Amino acid sequence: VIPVSTYVDPYASWTAYLFDFSFCGLVLVIVVSECNDIYYHYKRSLESDAGALEDLLVYLDIWNVVDWASVIGAGLVIAAWVEHLDNCRQVRDLLAESPLESSALVGTLALGEEGFAQREELYNRALDLIVSSGRYAVGMRHWVVLFPFVISMRHFKSFAAQPRLSLVTKTLYAASTDVAHFMVVFVTCFVTFAVSGMSLFGRHFEDFADISRAVNSCWRIIVGDFDSSPLIENGPGYFESLLWFCSFSMFVCLVLFNMVLSMVMDTYTEVKSSIGGDSETLVSQCLEIHRRWKGKRKKTRVSLDHIFDAFGGEPDTEEEVQRLDEFINPDDF
Repeated sequence: VIPVSTYVDPYASWTAYLFDFSFCGLVLVIVVSECNDIYYHYKRSLESDAGALEDLLVYLDIWNVVDWASVIGAGLVIAAWVEHLDNCRQVRDLLAESPLESSALVGTLALGEEGFAQREELYNRALDLIVSSGRYAVGMRHWVVLFPFVISMRHFKSFAAQPRLSLVTKTLYAASTDVAHFMVVFVTCFVTFAVSGMSLFGRHFEDFADISRAVNSCWRIIVGDFDSSPLIENGPGYFESLLWFCSFSMFVCLVLFNMVLSMVMDTYTEVKSSIGGDSETLVSQCLEIHRRWKGKRKKTRVSLDHIFDAFGGEPDTEEEVQRLDEFINPDDF
């Protein structure tokens, strides 16, 4: 049984308005920032010979795609929430039209059979609207659950600016190819054992009654959340049950599952060695940002953007792109 319920008045306190307006404001900030970025690339395309298409491809990197995915996801969430608020409003209006107090029921009985039928029709309308509104709210929560993962991708954009925070993201990116090929082998072996377990234990245990439960039970064995004693002692045969469980534990749990961990750890070691042990920590970087901010306020230094613009801003040619790898020393000024 899935409980279907929702608040008739979602804005019971002023804090709900505060959070919603803050959310809309933050989404608007992302939209304005991305529109400014698009306008900047559009101006560059007019000034350079590369063309608008090439500048558009430069703009459409992974992080800008994540930003627009956040904006689109937020727009869908806002649209669904507005629809939900309209459903709640209809429920409140209908409840006000057909009160459920006992005095209203007594008044209805006094009106006779015709009045009772009208009141019953209003109650049925209210009940249908309440149920449909509750089901819409439950369905909305089921797909809105994906939105936090889209938002969290923006965190990785910030992590890329800090060497030690980007260590994990670079490791996952570098190991993704090997892990993807490994998962083909892992899923094949895993499903094979799940199907054999369903065939062997399906008539004896509810946990292996169908393929979905067998897959879930096999995964619980991998993570250690499964009691193997009833499976072996009360199975179709002690030897057959012990052989299946031991082979699954040895091959899938101890060999394959640890292989993927070793792949990630080897890649982590390589990425960490490329970053270096003297890379800047998060605390030191925050202190440096604060020192630069104080210097700008005291007029003792200029911003890095000002220095970058003094050297010509964004590169337009291949030669200027190659010059970005060159170090700047005092003799260049």
